[in-house]
Amino acid sequence: FCDSPFMTIKIVTDSACDVPPDLASQFDITVVPVYLNIGETSYLEGVEMSREQFYGRLSSFSDYPTTAAPAAGTFTQLYERLTAAGATQILSMHIAHDLSATYNAARLGAAAADSVPVTLFDTRQITLGAGLLVLLAAEAAAAGQSLAEIMAMLQEKARCTRVFGMIDSLESLHLSGRVSWTQFGIGSLLQIKPIMMIADGVISAAAKVRTRKRALS
Repeated sequence: FCDSPFMTIKIVTDSACDVPPDLASQFDITVVPVYLNIGETSYLEGVEMSREQFYGRLSSFSDYPTTAAPAAGTFTQLYERLTAAGATQILSMHIAHDLSATYNAARLGAAAADSVPVTLFDTRQITLGAGLLVLLAAEAAAAGQSLAEIMAMLQEKARCTRVFGMIDSLESLHLSGRVSWTQFGIGSLLQIKPIMMIADGVISAAAKVRTRKRALS
């Protein structure tokens, strides 16, 4: 946060942006956990279930896991609490609204909050693609930049941010309904490793490579 007695910018984000906990603590970034739904049981990500626990148990879940956005009221309460603690401006940054309901929940929460103005920023990204933008904003705020300066910087950086990921197994995509039985069978047989790219809120296949070694290369 900014050290100026006249302006304190507080940065808020969600756990799907994957900001490392130590950096969130260092820059005083408030992280709102999303929900991991496994059957009829919901867990707060990073609070009630860690990533290590999730992936360690993934193959044993009886129901395919899904995620859910925090409630709008969660954001309302948070914004009001930050205001009461001395925030004069709040910048709330979240994963792409096309891929998650979290941004909309934050928007509704801000509209209902009796707090200082909340500025929302759609990172148009997921995971650390969004998290890196959050960290840039936090560093700029700590350096004393104004909210207008931070927003201009974010708009520029977001346009050139890309995330690439190799899908090591098509099983999860298949179980989620995103890959048909035919695609799943052929992909497994040929050891196809899709390389996904996320840019401007859109997930696309950047390449389809045979074998994990070639995909990593």
